[in-house]
Amino acid sequence: MNKFLLAIPALCDFITSTLQYVALNFIPGSVYQMMRGGTIITTFIFSICFLKAKVQKYQILGCLLAFLGVFVVGVSNMVFRGSDTSDSSAVIYFLL
Repeated sequence: MNKFLLAIPALCDFITSTLQYVALNFIPGSVYQMMRGGTIITTFIFSICFLKAKVQKYQILGCLLAFLGVFVVGVSNMVFRGSDTSDSSAVIYFLL
């Protein structure tokens, strides 16, 4: 086996990690952490395509639930983008 073939997935992981850290500058940390659940979905798809793995019903259900969670978090981040509840000055103003 050619050891240089391992450089391809390592390079993909490096690029992915770099892009994730760039994205972390533009979204809240909680949304970033929830969106990392998308790796479950991509691993599921790649295991079917490349490894020709047999898929069980509970695996499909788990992947669908992960997709639903990532989708809900992504949509809620887009819908509630303008409202920032962590602004302490708004809380102090409200209390006064």
